[in-house]
Amino acid sequence: MLEALAIWVGAKLGQPVPNSLPRLVFKPADQVTVLRFKQYASEIMQQQDRPNIVSIYDARENIIYLRDTWSGATAADLSVLVHELVHHFQEAQQAKFECDAAREAKAFELQETWLRLFGRSLEEDFQIDPFTLLVRTSCGM
Repeated sequence: MLEALAIWVGAKLGQPVPNSLPRLVFKPADQVTVLRFKQYASEIMQQQDRPNIVSIYDARENIIYLRDTWSGATAADLSVLVHELVHHFQEAQQAKFECDAAREAKAFELQETWLRLFGRSLEEDFQIDPFTLLVRTSCGM
């Protein structure tokens, strides 16, 4: 499944699939949140309450951490992998961003594209409306 999603992400980004794909590691929701805050502790955006953190990509360890309740059975679940795979591709391409929030823009864009294939949306499945998306993808907000 991860390989198929990586091929889809690569096609959408116009990039080759990286040689190695990340491992999937499942953790309780509170541990995924802690990992997220540790990774991006310097970002103002991370100071906000984020109850909907469902995954994180750790580039150093080449791991996607998912909540232990993740099943992969829905378009929303798979969209989480799409989002984190975008970060894996960004890392493989050594992409540079003004801030950590800016790197989220393409990940959310492809996640939304994936969800729309199934008649879903970020707003419907993750309560991420356009304003929230702007805040999460803008530096210094």
